[in-house]
Amino acid sequence: MKAEISSYKKLDHLELSISIELEDVQTILPELDSWSCEHVIAMIARNHKEVLYAGILPTIEKYGKELFPRTEVSSQTPEISE
Repeated sequence: MKAEISSYKKLDHLELSISIELEDVQTILPELDSWSCEHVIAMIARNHKEVLYAGILPTIEKYGKELFPRTEVSSQTPEISE
């Protein structure tokens, strides 16, 4: 399996490329023969949006929270030391 950046020209646009080969499927599911692996790849191709979004959405959320953690806002009035 190979993932590459296809295009990253500006900070507001990123294109990724993912390639999945027969050997990748067989590594994960060694019990499948070549014909079965081809059908797994075909199913991934038919459902590529679902497959990619399922992986990328949690990643976006993870890095967004790491880079910009939410701070808790206290509803209490802060104490001022005298």
